[in-house]
Amino acid sequence: DDLAQRLTDAVPIAPRGRLMALLQQAVKWQTHTGQLPILMDKCDDENDNDKCDNEDGKKRKKRKRTIAYDLVLGEPMIPSHCLYNKEGALQSGKLIEGVPPERIPSKHSGHIKFGKKSHPECAVFLPDGQGLATGSSDGFIEIWDPKKCKLRTHDMPFQQDDDLMLHDTAVLAINFSRDGEMLATGSSDGMVRVWKIMTGKCLRQFEHAHSEAISCIAFNIDGTKVLTGAHDCLCREFGLRASKMLKEFRGHTSYINTCTYVNEMKIATSAADGTVRIWDAKSSEVKLVIRPGASLTEERSVHSLLFLHTPADTMIAVPRGNKAYLLDHSGDVIRTFESESADKDFVAAVVSPSNKWLYCVTGEDRICLCFDVRTGKVEGRLQLHDECDVKGVVHHPHMGTIATFGVEGKRGGVRVWK
Repeated sequence: DDLAQRLTDAVPIAPRGRLMALLQQAVKWQTHTGQLPILMDKCDDENDNDKCDNEDGKKRKKRKRTIAYDLVLGEPMIPSHCLYNKEGALQSGKLIEGVPPERIPSKHSGHIKFGKKSHPECAVFLPDGQGLATGSSDGFIEIWDPKKCKLRTHDMPFQQDDDLMLHDTAVLAINFSRDGEMLATGSSDGMVRVWKIMTGKCLRQFEHAHSEAISCIAFNIDGTKVLTGAHDCLCREFGLRASKMLKEFRGHTSYINTCTYVNEMKIATSAADGTVRIWDAKSSEVKLVIRPGASLTEERSVHSLLFLHTPADTMIAVPRGNKAYLLDHSGDVIRTFESESADKDFVAAVVSPSNKWLYCVTGEDRICLCFDVRTGKVEGRLQLHDECDVKGVVHHPHMGTIATFGVEGKRGGVRVWK
C-alpha cells in the first residue's frame, strides 16, 4: 500500500479529455503531412429547398446547394457555394483551413525550365506539398517551389550555394520517405543514394545496387529499407541500417517499371514484360502474376501501377495501350478506363490522393484525361503543351494540382496545372 501511495503521488493524473485531444491532433498532423489520405464527400443540403420570388413576383424553386464533409478530420459541413464560384473555381479567401479542395486541373499555372542539354527524367511532390523534387538527365537532383516554379532556397541554403545533390549519370528514379525527411534516387549507372532533404547531405550510397540502369525506387513504411527495380530485370531490397542488400526478387523477363511496398508482407512490381507480380516480402517468392490487358500476340509494358485505399484492396494497372484497368488484389478486372481513340496510347498515369480521379496522359496528342475512378467515365480533358514529349505526371498530395515533365523541343521542363 505504501508503494502504491508513493506512485499515486508521483504520477500526474491527466484530464479525461486529454487522450481524445492528442488523438485528434495526431490525425490532423498526419493528414497535413500526407500520411493519411484526404477523403471528401458531398451531399445535398436538405435544409435548402425554400422557394423565393422572381422579379415578376412568381415563385421559383431555389437551386439546391451541396455541402462538403471531410471524412478523415470530421470537419463541420461547409456549403460548396462558400468555396467555389459559379464557374467551379475556388474563390479567393474562401478556403477553410483543413479542408483543401481536390478539383480537376483546368489551366496551366507554372513552368520550370531546364537547360538546353538537360531535361527531367523523374519527379515527385514532397509529402507536405511545399516542394517538387526532380532528377535530371545531367545527374542533378533539385527541390523546387511548386507555386513559384523556382528553386527552393529560402530554407535550403545548400541549393542557393549551388551545392546540389548530384549523381555522375542521369537520375531515372526518385522517391521520398513517408515522414518526408529522406529522398532516395537511382541513376543510369546502377547507383542508389539516400539524401537528407533539408540539408542535401548523402546519408547512404550503394554503388553497384544493379548492373544496369535503375528505373524505380521506393521506401518501406518506416523508412529503414529501400526497394529498387532496374533494367537488369531484378528487384532488390536494401537495408539502410545494415548498408547492404537484403533480398532479391527474380522472375521478370524485361526491365522493371515500378516497385512498391503494398504492406509489410507484400511487394508489387510491374515490368515491360506485360506483367504485374505480387511477391512475398519475407521469402522473396512470387505469389501472383497478373497480365492486365494481355493479348495473345503482344506483350504491352505496364508503365504505371497505382495502389488505392478507396475502393479497398484495389490497384490500377496502366499498360502501354489505350486502356487502364482497375483490379482487385487477386488480379480480377473490376473496371476499364479507355482513351478517346484506339490509337492513343497512355504513356503516364497518376491517381489523386482521395483516389477519386485517375489522370492518364496520351503520347501522340499530349492530352491528359481525367477519369472518375468510381464510374470509369471521362470527367475532364486537359490539353498539354504541343511540343512536349511527356515522360511522367505526378499529383500534389493535398490539392487538385498535377505536374507533367518531359522534353520540350530542345530542352526539358516541368509544367504545373491546377
